[in-house]
Amino acid sequence: MRLFAGWEHAGGFALDLLTTRPDLFDSFLFASSPNLSAERLKNVEKLFASAEASKDTLNKQLYLALGTQENYAIEHFSKLKELSQNYPDQLKTHYTLSSDLSHFTTPIDLFTSGLAWVFADYPAVNFYDIKDIHSFGGVPAVKDYYAKRGQRYHVSSAVAENTKFTMARHAVDANDINLFLTIERELGKL
Repeated sequence: MRLFAGWEHAGGFALDLLTTRPDLFDSFLFASSPNLSAERLKNVEKLFASAEASKDTLNKQLYLALGTQENYAIEHFSKLKELSQNYPDQLKTHYTLSSDLSHFTTPIDLFTSGLAWVFADYPAVNFYDIKDIHSFGGVPAVKDYYAKRGQRYHVSSAVAENTKFTMARHAVDANDINLFLTIERELGKL
């Protein structure tokens, strides 16, 4: 997965990238962008309409953050959100418009809430007791989950150290030596 993130004028650039090189990035995060012009929005709509007509699915993600005092951008940000609703197979959008954000704090939201939103489908797994481990499917399901996560994001498919630790800790707490040995054998020593 490739992600583009930017602030201020980078928003217009993000839309230019999306419409001229849609293959380049999977997700776009931008905030407080004053230059989402009507022409750029029209180009986005043309791209989506063309993809729909040819039965293609772009499947892009767009996270937008804006403070309510940034009234110069609200109309165009809202139009972009509306486009995503009109073309749900092309663009999945999350739009944060908040009085808690200012022009200078939207990048913080972008890199905390925005990244959490983009990567919400495969977060690191932590277990809170042995029942959690078993209901998840045990060691085989954890290995499968991390393999799929690695493939999706082009990262290591190794089970996260914290996941292994919480599994082993709960196996010890439950006095389940068989589970502990399976974790050690299948996932590696801690």
